[in-house]
Amino acid sequence: MCLGHSIQSWYVSQSFWRIVATSSWLFSIFDIILKLLGLSKNVFLVSKKTMPVETMSGSGIGPSQREDDGPNSGKTEFDGSLYFLPGTFIVLVNLAALVGVFVGLQRSSYSHGGGGSGLGEACACILVVMLFFPFLKGLFAKGKYGIPLSTLSKAGFLAVSFVVFSVGN
Repeated sequence: MCLGHSIQSWYVSQSFWRIVATSSWLFSIFDIILKLLGLSKNVFLVSKKTMPVETMSGSGIGPSQREDDGPNSGKTEFDGSLYFLPGTFIVLVNLAALVGVFVGLQRSSYSHGGGGSGLGEACACILVVMLFFPFLKGLFAKGKYGIPLSTLSKAGFLAVSFVVFSVGN
């Protein structure tokens, strides 16, 4: 790109700030209020990420090199924290919307006075799922790299409730 940043770094930055805006800021307000009232002394952490180990080259001369990134390098670690609930909810709702569009469950805009085909909405859902890709990967991963069943069940319940109430109107 002309600004000296790659498209991948732009994408990672956009993804990070969307996740921070939906997950961290929501709960940080409550965290700050509890700290001001003296009811909480917890440190606010969003997530941990497994990073590759940097080692010096064998000759001792030259820049540091990555020895082995390993299969878990760069993966997001999830725990049972409520901080992961909004992101999981957003991914599930957008996946449900995409399934509805592709299966044909979405009502036609023409019957409601609109003139669209729903293509714009589908593209927006795809963009949201791409920006929340770490959560999408967490849906299918296991162990500390997967979204815990407790968080997934809460987000699933909220997503199903949201979709049912949205379709009813």
